[in-house]
Amino acid sequence: MNTDPTPNSPPPGQGVHWTVQMNRRNRAGSFILVLGAVSSHLLESPNIGLNLSWALPLAVLHFLVYPHVLYALTRHRADPLRVEIRNMLLDAFLFGIWVVALAFPLWISFAMVGGTLMNLAAFRGSRGLWQATAAVASGAALGLAVWGFRFAPHTDGPATAFSMLGLLGFMLLFARDVHKRTLKLRAATSRLRDSESSLQAANQALQQKLAEINQLQTQLKDQATHDALTGLHNRHHLEHTFERALARCHHEGTPLAVVLVDIDHFKQLNDEHGHLAGDEVLRQVATVLRTTARATDVVCRYGGEEFLLLMAPMDRSIAEALAERLRQQIEATPVAWGAHRLQVTASFGVAVYPGHGDRPDALVHAADQALYRAKKWGRNRVAMAE
Repeated sequence: MNTDPTPNSPPPGQGVHWTVQMNRRNRAGSFILVLGAVSSHLLESPNIGLNLSWALPLAVLHFLVYPHVLYALTRHRADPLRVEIRNMLLDAFLFGIWVVALAFPLWISFAMVGGTLMNLAAFRGSRGLWQATAAVASGAALGLAVWGFRFAPHTDGPATAFSMLGLLGFMLLFARDVHKRTLKLRAATSRLRDSESSLQAANQALQQKLAEINQLQTQLKDQATHDALTGLHNRHHLEHTFERALARCHHEGTPLAVVLVDIDHFKQLNDEHGHLAGDEVLRQVATVLRTTARATDVVCRYGGEEFLLLMAPMDRSIAEALAERLRQQIEATPVAWGAHRLQVTASFGVAVYPGHGDRPDALVHAADQALYRAKKWGRNRVAMAE
């Protein structure tokens, strides 16, 4: 039990500290039996030299009135636990005086000293044991100064019985209070465990929600930069990428190619086979572009049935050759749709920085003009910007 100055002492007017209540009950109960032992010994051992006219009234005051006076003085103190520790040391000091005054009666001395040593040791450990011993010794020293050393260890039957019952009663009361305190601590521990389990469950739920939010944020970020149908980058992503790519090529003095791709006769395909077939064609062409282009190339769905590839570094001849390879791969990859195998072709327009422009809009315009010529010349072909 920790009884150092306590943070758990109740404020005045909000109950009495449990230690103060416990010691009041223990004192009031066990001191009655100690009074019986002391009174019996005084009456049966007149040879110890105490005057009964004052010794008996003092015993009554100490063992009947004293416990209630201590309780009244302690219950509403700002730090009742600290005061109660002092009260227990006062008990030990007074018991030391009684032991000497009664001439060291064996059972009475054992009950008094044993009870007070146990009480302080239970609350303060070895520190309390030494403090109790010192308090008993101080009281005994005062008694020796008043009465001198007298040694009469014998106690008659009634005094012995009262002493044994007093010590036993104190031990039983103390054990009962310790048991009640243990049950309360066990219940509090159980509540804390339940609260901890609830907090852990709430924390797990919170972590799950955070994971869902992070996943949702990732999905939203992906949706903001990718086309939902084809999985390619969208125009929003292209706008942020194009400027950086041009700036890098300008700084490094390297060329950059822009390739516009348009699926041939896409409206006719939709009219004949439906929009779901058109969606499947878009997905298939997107897959061909993504898997055939270089890993460093940016492949975007530019709008409708149009795609745009941003290739850096990439000069004119290599860009034209790569566009031709893409065209051939699309032509060689029919799209399975039900019982049909849809033959798909595409037209390409290629523009290269810096020859065809030094801004994104100029390069896209040049590639679009080249794409227009490819369409005009019969589709399914690659045209370079002029």
